Amino acid sequence: NGKAYNAASGIEVTISDLANKMLELLDPSNSLVAEYGDPLIGDIMKFDIDNSRVKEDLKVEFNTDFWGTLKLTFSDTSKFLYG
Repeated sequence: NGKAYNAASGIEVTISDLANKMLELLDPSNSLVAEYGDPLIGDIMKFDIDNSRVKEDLKVEFNTDFWGTLKLTFSDTSKFLYG
């Protein structure tokens, strides 16, 4: 009916937290380190989406176990990369 919805999970995760967790999951030997540079033009410094309307109008629920889902996703990737 012409309505637009934000379908983000509503979970806030920093790039630093995400990078560190990915390294923890994919590089158990700790041979890799995340490197950060200055923000670029157009970088999103904070991504905060209100998804209440999609939850209320469409009765959509989001998986809120971000770290558990990431671990599950990367468990298969680790098997592929490291055997």
